[in-house]
Amino acid sequence: MRRFCQLTFVAWMLCLPTLASAAAETPTEFIKSKEKTLEPLLKNTASNQKKIVHVITSMMDFEAVCQESLGKHWSQRTDAQRQDFKKTLRAVIEKNLISSLKENSSRKPEYKSEKIDGDKAAVLTLVKTSDDPRAEKTELEYKLERRANTWITVDMVTDGVSLVANYRSQFNKIIAEQGWDALVKKLKDKLAQDTPSQKDKL
Repeated sequence: MRRFCQLTFVAWMLCLPTLASAAAETPTEFIKSKEKTLEPLLKNTASNQKKIVHVITSMMDFEAVCQESLGKHWSQRTDAQRQDFKKTLRAVIEKNLISSLKENSSRKPEYKSEKIDGDKAAVLTLVKTSDDPRAEKTELEYKLERRANTWITVDMVTDGVSLVANYRSQFNKIIAEQGWDALVKKLKDKLAQDTPSQKDKL
């Protein structure tokens, strides 16, 4: 028993460098690593779509995004309705992000600042689509939360417009005026469109 405990302790100690390394990753390093992985994939989005989706999934908490975007209506829905909503909205977001990345495959993010407040963080970047110094820059801020030994994106704010808040505003209005079924139908209709809207508007 004593030897087993000693071996367990040694094994645990050997794991510490790996755990420390993972925990030491800053929010900016987390975003940079995802951007670095995406960069070669964006040269051919058609062939690499599944890989791009995998990277997006690994950097964004879709559960949190879906729940927050639905706001007070989340608790009013059945489990089946929540699952259907999450699946549909996630597909819409993935489609919009892939379309945006495809159109801006030469994007050059500049990392401007990082703020950490406990288990929450914000990484501010400026993104331009070319090396032309006159190219317009878009302010993109990643909102992150710490999960275990890493970070995960829970919202993205583009030029001051929050993805989650934007969806919540639209969803509240549609549900209030037309009902739940109308919202789900609009999302599925949007998903079926050949070209996603650039403003994430339903």
